[in-house]
Amino acid sequence: EKTIASGAITIDPDADDEGHYRIDTQSDDPSDSLDTITFTTPTDGQIILISPEHDDRTVILTVSGNIVAPDGLSIYLMDTEDYVILRYNSTLSKWEVIGGVWPIAWVLNVPVGDGSSNIGTGVVDYYELPFNGIMTFFRFVSEDAGVTIQMDVWKDTYANWPPVVGNTIFSGNKPVLSTSQKDEDTTLAVVITKGDYLGVNVDSNTDAQRVTLSMGGYRKRG
Repeated sequence: EKTIASGAITIDPDADDEGHYRIDTQSDDPSDSLDTITFTTPTDGQIILISPEHDDRTVILTVSGNIVAPDGLSIYLMDTEDYVILRYNSTLSKWEVIGGVWPIAWVLNVPVGDGSSNIGTGVVDYYELPFNGIMTFFRFVSEDAGVTIQMDVWKDTYANWPPVVGNTIFSGNKPVLSTSQKDEDTTLAVVITKGDYLGVNVDSNTDAQRVTLSMGGYRKRG
C-alpha cells in the first residue's frame, strides 16, 4: 500500500511490490488527489499499474504534476477493481496513462422554463440517483443574455425525504447568471450514494425564461 502525501507517492521498486501499487488517501480522507509519482530510477517505457486500496475512498489522478492523462482530464478511481496503467516517458520525465478501467461519466441535464414567461421561484423537480459515485461539476446556461437568476441543489436520502435548503450541495458557489449567459464550477466533490435524491430549486429570478442546469461526474461501475 502506498499512501498519498501532499499529492504524491514514492515508489522504490527494490523495496515495494514490483508493478502493481495500491493507493490510499492521506489521513484516510474520503478522496485525495495524486499528481506526482516519485519513482527510484525509472526507465523509459517502464510500466506500472495503480489501483485504490479501498472501495470507500476515491483516488483522483490529476495532471498538475508528472502524470499525463487522456485529454488532460482527471481520472477518478473509486473501486478496488478500478485501475490505471502508466508508462514512463523519459523524454517528458512523466508517467503517461495508456490504459485501465475507471468509473463511467454521468450527466444530468435539468431544463427550466418554457421560453415565453419568467421562471418562478421554488422547487423545479426532484431526481433520484440510482448509483454510487461523485459529482464533480455543474454548468448553468441561458439562451438569453442579460438575465439574472440563481439556483440551488439539495441532496438527501430517501429516508430523510424531502431534501430541503439545509441540504444544499454548495458552499457559496451556487449556479448564478447575471452578467454572463453561462456559469460553471468544475471543483465539486459531492459524494453520491445510490438512492440519494436531488432537489433542484430556483432561489431567485428577475427575467430568465429558459435555462439549463447540468450536473455530472463519475459513477461506480456495476
